Amino acid sequence: MSKKNDPALVREVMLQAGLEPLEPYRNALAKWKCRCLGCEEIVYPRYNQIQQGNGGCNKCGTKIGSEKIKIDHRAAIQTMLNAGLEPLEDYVNTKTKWKCKCLRCGDIVFPKLNAIQSGEGGCFKCGMKKAGASNTLDSELAIETVKAAGFTPLEPYINALTKWKMLHNACNSVVYPKLNSISNNASKTVGCAVCAGQQVEVGLNDLQTLFPIIAAEAFGWDPTTVNPGSNQKKLWKCTEGHEWRAPTASRTSGHGCPSCSQNGFDPNKEGWLYFLSHPDWEMLQIGITNFPDARLSTHKRLGWEVLEIRGPMDGQLARNWETEILRMLRKNNARLGCTEIAGRFSGYTESWVKNSFPASSIIDLMNNVRLVED
Repeated sequence: MSKKNDPALVREVMLQAGLEPLEPYRNALAKWKCRCLGCEEIVYPRYNQIQQGNGGCNKCGTKIGSEKIKIDHRAAIQTMLNAGLEPLEDYVNTKTKWKCKCLRCGDIVFPKLNAIQSGEGGCFKCGMKKAGASNTLDSELAIETVKAAGFTPLEPYINALTKWKMLHNACNSVVYPKLNSISNNASKTVGCAVCAGQQVEVGLNDLQTLFPIIAAEAFGWDPTTVNPGSNQKKLWKCTEGHEWRAPTASRTSGHGCPSCSQNGFDPNKEGWLYFLSHPDWEMLQIGITNFPDARLSTHKRLGWEVLEIRGPMDGQLARNWETEILRMLRKNNARLGCTEIAGRFSGYTESWVKNSFPASSIIDLMNNVRLVED
């Protein structure tokens, strides 16, 4: 046996590394059961690792690593004070959150020393103020920028991230854009919420002003407070006394009273809810109609088979059931509106691939709606 593998010499090397062997030495690559003289843990280092200068105890190695990243307590405190932070508890190490008081705003904060050493700020509030200051242009330059974009400032400039009261010359509206929203985009509507349709200005872009005939059918709400492009559903009442709900955008795009319309479903009349199956396409369909014989005749010509039909019932109730069933199907990832099988046939948006959500009756679908609601 060579001298370097002499058991006595090997044992001495291990003891100098703080490890007491608890079993005979085998070879340099075998794990060797030892006791760490630092923490008394049982460990299994390899002799070749110890020869290369590696530690044999993970626990003590972590502690040593932590000690290495510590700096002098007084130096750590001075570093924090130089950054405008007063420590309120003892220093642990560079990677531990340190309770401090911000000397600028008085807030209690918890920065890490290594973050301060790398140039980061220790106070979020003061950091936001600094960011605002860094985004502040010269007042005269800021005013020139907004005037060039067609605005007249109505109050002093603060910074690019603060809302600024001004008049949009194009529409004569008072708006509150931020300077960065004006200077970073060339769109004509940038900065003006009125021109962008985001803010309603009575007499300029409200429904009453732009679509007075449609506004006359508003029922129970003020059309001067709504933008014509709004997708919020509103209650309407036509000259014949029919009531229905529809988005304002739908009305201004040409859709009127469903009861007065020659086509489509009228919720003010009796309705039927039907459930169909297509054996060749392997698809199912849910639908509603005011005229079941004519509607189902159209579907049958395409190869659909009637599984079930319910009615007559209140038209609005029929529509609500169809809406809730379709919503439930979407939540359950049913393949609705699949055009790859048969294209855009009549009722394709209410049809789904059978194996994506199997069902045998309307009551099955209704029960699933209730499960989703619960």
